[in-house]
Amino acid sequence: MSADGQGVDKGLLPFRGRMLVEHVIERLSPQVASLLLNAPDEPRWRALGQPLIQDQLGPALGPLAGMHAGMRASQSQWLLCVPCDAPLLPADLAERLLAAQRTSGASCITATAGGRTHPVFALLDVALCDRLEAFLNTGARKVEAWLDDIDTAQCEFPDPTAFSNLNTPSDLLELERA
Repeated sequence: MSADGQGVDKGLLPFRGRMLVEHVIERLSPQVASLLLNAPDEPRWRALGQPLIQDQLGPALGPLAGMHAGMRASQSQWLLCVPCDAPLLPADLAERLLAAQRTSGASCITATAGGRTHPVFALLDVALCDRLEAFLNTGARKVEAWLDDIDTAQCEFPDPTAFSNLNTPSDLLELERA
């Protein structure tokens, strides 16, 4: 889970009476065998009752470092990654991404909706971990650039709202009102 650039853990921000990350956990838990939170080992994160993992390649490396940490810690061949600031993620996200993987055979499947790709909503084969580490060690940080470098397919979803990221206080207020 990432901070917003001002040192605020976005996942801990309130939304509809609970923290953003609590909404994400609630929507994702029925879809997966286990959860890992890429978050600081701090009391508010520990209180969520999920295993915490930290970036292993250094601080402030962005979402790819979280994906890398997840791949290293995963006990499964597949890792489903989502951001902590998307409380409306689809209830069938895992099922649809896995179906797209089976159809395409790709090692990475990302979500698309409303003509836009959502690269941090991704199903990743953990065998990509070493490749991702090598990519990060070059100094590159852009998720899209890494996805262009690997075997990636997309899975279309009907509702773009499900992928709403809350990057600013106004985004949070707007979604709260909706």
